[in-house]
Amino acid sequence: MSVASNKTQWQNYATCIGTFAMLIACLTFLLPSCGSDHTKFIPTTVSNYYLIQNPPKDKRALIQKIAAFIQDKRKKGNYRSDSYFYQYSRNTAYFIRHKPDPGGHFSEDFDFYEQDKVASFGLMPCPNDSLKQIGLLRFFNNWGNYYQPDTLFNGCDTNF
Repeated sequence: MSVASNKTQWQNYATCIGTFAMLIACLTFLLPSCGSDHTKFIPTTVSNYYLIQNPPKDKRALIQKIAAFIQDKRKKGNYRSDSYFYQYSRNTAYFIRHKPDPGGHFSEDFDFYEQDKVASFGLMPCPNDSLKQIGLLRFFNNWGNYYQPDTLFNGCDTNF
């Protein structure tokens, strides 16, 4: 075997190893982010409290996700008039398997984690027709102004 062909063979190996290393580097950065933008609503032990895992950063996108979640619950017929949404965190994950315990030595309650509070949704009767409802979404903290609610649907004007 000549020195020139031996050098070419080593160059091919180096190119192959470099390509493989580049592929591994790309997968290392891409794979963890594949599922990270998938928003998930996790029920807690309190029937109308939900944890939002991986909420979108954009408020409009979050409104759409919450609206779709509520629509789905209403279609299935298992929706209560008020719902509360907290961001999934190490603190709020406790409530997936445990009920709030506001008293005692080791007390836990949703109110202790105001920083994780995202939104509340409520159904209210229309002023002129109590058989129709309006659905208001109120955001907390950095998600929005509680006193300027977003209307998810307005049954007062149209059928929902």
